[in-house]
Amino acid sequence: MSAIEAGPGCWGLAWSDNLVDWERDAPSPLMRPAEPPAWDSGGLYKAFAFRHAEQWWCFYNARDRDAEPWQERTGLCFSDDLVHWRRHPANPVLDVGPPGSWDCRFASDPQVLQINGRWHMFYYGFDGHHAGDGVAYSDDLLTWHKEPRNPILTPGPAGSYDELHAHKPMVLYQDGVWYHFYTCVGAAGRGIALATSRPL
Repeated sequence: MSAIEAGPGCWGLAWSDNLVDWERDAPSPLMRPAEPPAWDSGGLYKAFAFRHAEQWWCFYNARDRDAEPWQERTGLCFSDDLVHWRRHPANPVLDVGPPGSWDCRFASDPQVLQINGRWHMFYYGFDGHHAGDGVAYSDDLLTWHKEPRNPILTPGPAGSYDELHAHKPMVLYQDGVWYHFYTCVGAAGRGIALATSRPL
């Protein structure tokens, strides 16, 4: 897992009028790792930003530079202009699970959706061997409670396309069906796979 994102990641910003041609924003990177011993001193990874309550909210996963073994947690920051960001003082808002749990090493790659009036955070967990996807709930976007039946998506059987990892969720709703796209790692290497809430 760590070989893929070994460097101290930062965030940038790019703009487009057509989703094809992009222009990088001049101040990039906009967010850098914090100074040690902060929980996000080792690198910032996936950023999931959206507009809410007259400001920009961004959930992101990050790691502690000095922690062994490598662990990633999920935090939150705010912006009024998409350029200048403020970290939430109570970070991380989603922590790893207890030792031996399915998400004891990573609680990462957040995607936040409001479903039936309640906030849902889809994320992936990693226990040092396999990764799967889970969900947590919140009424205020600040305090999160993990679904006790997590993980909601687990690796497949031996020899399958997702025998090692079924993780990094992107969930959307269309015509009565929830589509759960995820990164699969297995017998054929790495790819994008799909799970749905009902047979298609």
